[in-house]
Amino acid sequence: MKLFKYMGLDITALKDLHLRISSRDCLNDPFEFLPTLSATRKKVEVMQSLDELPYESNDLQLNIDYMEELEGDLTKYGVVCLSENGSSNLMWSHYADDHKGVMIELESANLFDFSEEQQKVMDNEFSAASVKPIPIDYISQRIGIDIKDEYLYEYANSNFIKKFFTTKSCEWKKEQEWRYIFKFLHADKVILNAPKESIESISNSLRSYKIQFELKNCTFIVNSSGNEFNMIMVDRISKSNGLSPIFLKSVNPSCIKSIYFGCRVEVSKAREVRDTLLKANSEYGHVNFKKIDLDVETYQLRQVII
Repeated sequence: MKLFKYMGLDITALKDLHLRISSRDCLNDPFEFLPTLSATRKKVEVMQSLDELPYESNDLQLNIDYMEELEGDLTKYGVVCLSENGSSNLMWSHYADDHKGVMIELESANLFDFSEEQQKVMDNEFSAASVKPIPIDYISQRIGIDIKDEYLYEYANSNFIKKFFTTKSCEWKKEQEWRYIFKFLHADKVILNAPKESIESISNSLRSYKIQFELKNCTFIVNSSGNEFNMIMVDRISKSNGLSPIFLKSVNPSCIKSIYFGCRVEVSKAREVRDTLLKANSEYGHVNFKKIDLDVETYQLRQVII
């Protein structure tokens, strides 16, 4: 299945394509990953019943331990967002720098690689992570007291997490979105943007755990090399310094089918970027490079090979 990623024109990022595993805070819909209070109440009630504990419906804190467990599970995961719509004026405007960016055509099968340990987690029924993309379910009313039992009666919270990670309001339907759900620990690369005064302490902390990194200006770049311990420690160091890490997942180059330049990218610039990418990455030889133009009679976007 072909899916599309709309993004800004960043040559450095395109040379070695990684896609962001987005957390709740960096998505543009404030309702993302946010279960309703009524659905949460039912979930906590079932969690307690499975542990053979009585549920106190008058307890306004809804049992802090269970609430924290549920919230903790929700924050372990993020999403890679793609679209099945490869000709959306709206998507070009919102996510590709007002048509000055690019759209990447991707083959979803084997889009990402996983270590043996990561694959075991992905295949585990108790994990919410997904090897295959999941289509967004666009609904008019938020899921509440009517939440189905299949998302409640489980010894892990994976079905509950998947449901709220792949459900959005009908207002977003035009995006035709599909998502991969990943644990942040399964990222291949992490970027930390740090203030100058924190550079030395963060560098020392990373070295103390024997974590290799690159430092460019005030930006730390850490490659996981399939080592979850590195990701755990980077996350811990980030939080202790009040930073928001950017988790990235490497894309299999063979799955990059085409790169489209927006209609506001000059042809000369598009060709320059194309030549730079082909020179920098030998695995891009099969990639088609195209330019988006405006149809002279309709509101359609046309594709032109460059």
